[in-house]
Amino acid sequence: MKYLLSLIISTLLIFSIASPVNAEEGYMEQLLELKVGPEAYELELADLDTYHFRDLQVQQIYSEVVKTNSLIKKQIIQKYANDELDYYATQWIVTNYRYFIYHTNRFFEYLKVKETTPWVTETDDAILTHYRKMRTHYNRVKYLVSR
Repeated sequence: MKYLLSLIISTLLIFSIASPVNAEEGYMEQLLELKVGPEAYELELADLDTYHFRDLQVQQIYSEVVKTNSLIKKQIIQKYANDELDYYATQWIVTNYRYFIYHTNRFFEYLKVKETTPWVTETDDAILTHYRKMRTHYNRVKYLVSR
């Protein structure tokens, strides 16, 4: 019984000792080779889904959207980290950015459906609708970030 009690106490003591690993700021990012700080996690920005298309022109458009998205995301995180955005502007940017990502994902999803089943005509309307909404939210985010 004494042995069990001493084992429990020693285990608690070992795990409750302050670790020097947490003393250095950004250590976890260095270990995981992340180039972002906690701002990216505080904002909870959505991510684009990954798509692969047979049509090279559509694949190139998708690649350009991915590059543009990463630039916008970096700019949002940078402005947030530098306290250039107030609470309401941050909420508007995050909300419109989420809508932008949602409609961009749906746009490319329907393009993929159109690529695999070209005879389905309902996808044309869905592609056009999500394209318009994607552009609307992109322009809103771009305007809000550039202020």
